[in-house]
Amino acid sequence: MYLTRLHQDEQGQLSPVSSEMVDWSHQGGLWIPCAGSLSPWNTHIGGEEYEPDAKYFSALYYPNDTMICGSSFGVCTSIECAEDTISSTMWNQCSELTNAYSFAKYLAGSNGPQYPEHVDGIEELREIINPYDYGYAFEVAVGEDGSYNANKWYAVGRRSNELAYILPDERTMYLSDDGTNVVFHMFIADEPKDFSSGTLYAAKFNQETDGSKGGTFGIEWIDLGRATSEEIEEAAKTLKFHDLFEIAKPEVHFSEGKARVRCPEQFDSVNQGTAGVECLKVKEGMDLVASRLESRRYSAMKGATTEFTKLEGLTYDPRRNQMYAAVSDIKNGMEDNMSAGSPEVKYDIGGDNDIRVKYNKCGCVYTLKLDEDNHVTKMAPLLCGDSESGLDDKNYCNINSVSNPDNVAFLDDLDTLLIAEDTRNHENNVLWSYNVDTGEKDRIFIAPLGAEVTSPYFYRLGNYSYIMAVAQHPYEHNHWLFDTSSSGKAGHVGYIGPIQL
Repeated sequence: MYLTRLHQDEQGQLSPVSSEMVDWSHQGGLWIPCAGSLSPWNTHIGGEEYEPDAKYFSALYYPNDTMICGSSFGVCTSIECAEDTISSTMWNQCSELTNAYSFAKYLAGSNGPQYPEHVDGIEELREIINPYDYGYAFEVAVGEDGSYNANKWYAVGRRSNELAYILPDERTMYLSDDGTNVVFHMFIADEPKDFSSGTLYAAKFNQETDGSKGGTFGIEWIDLGRATSEEIEEAAKTLKFHDLFEIAKPEVHFSEGKARVRCPEQFDSVNQGTAGVECLKVKEGMDLVASRLESRRYSAMKGATTEFTKLEGLTYDPRRNQMYAAVSDIKNGMEDNMSAGSPEVKYDIGGDNDIRVKYNKCGCVYTLKLDEDNHVTKMAPLLCGDSESGLDDKNYCNINSVSNPDNVAFLDDLDTLLIAEDTRNHENNVLWSYNVDTGEKDRIFIAPLGAEVTSPYFYRLGNYSYIMAVAQHPYEHNHWLFDTSSSGKAGHVGYIGPIQL
């Protein structure tokens, strides 16, 4: 994460002056920072995405790497599958550990003997990386002189943060969770502008339509308890997964062609993240800590819905007092015992199967209705991508509609919703402007081949305003396009403006 100083000339044009890396060493470093938002008091709100699964760092439950690799969705959920297969993948290349291994290598040699040049096995990786250091929403407050204060909000819980958004009341925060079988959280701070203590809630979705067009849902909120960042940060430094949970092997039984899970008495079956179905029991006295260090698992145990696939950006529309959420891909846990339109139970088994909508590889943007307490009470599709018409050999979703919406941002001054794409179903990713009332939309930015559009936002600076956006990893997936100037990793930051309103 970088803090960049900008110069604004008399015509409003911006140019970078200097840039420095934000120091997160006091909290173990920063893990995969994703999209950001601006707080009502003008600070940066961000989050750490794709948090490491702490279960695999438990030497008690997973004493060696051969037990880890391939264990995601490792429970047999069909009569034909072979149980307890041994993975031949190298430990540092298996999906359960690869991000943690890469992070350890990034730190290698930079902070003394704690981070060696070579990591020789899972035992050594466990000594280097504490998974409970990562997966939090955070705030960066920048002073007039360019100094800053950066801190993670441990009280808000841990997940694969795509975006955290704070409402104008300065106490209510919504948090999206990017990945497979993920959850939707709300946090109410004890005091305005201070999210170091408060109460975390998890959403339970109740489907009200047949789901053929994205589904409409009523939402109730499950109280996960009040906590402070101080107590959770202290717990994160000392506790392991096996200190929080007992685990048991799920028993899958087949009856009339259907798979059902049984857990031992006092254990709960959950299906969240990429772990698949699990049987868990919270150890005595660990409920509050588990609610923050394992927020998605604990939410599922309390009955919350953990079935979304890639719950992405969030934004707020003050004119209509509603929010918008992007769901990039409607599949897997969001279907009814299906995956991409084909029968598959592994994403729903062991859970409540609250969401049962039709597969849509192009995704949807949803409207979230707020009540007088700023609680989301209903979710309904605003617009969805079209995978059945307007296609060609390079565009697998309708070229004139959205495809795999990622980040969204509402422009209050222009009464316009920005929708950014992260897709391989359009030849080029697009940043759309969308009129919520009329449904009219226009392309205002088209990214290079292979690049997703991220981080759209509307900023005011003096007498001018700007629409910011990023083109991330251009040419990454277009190996046929040889461009010696592109690594496929670099991103480009820019703006549309200056705009005078």
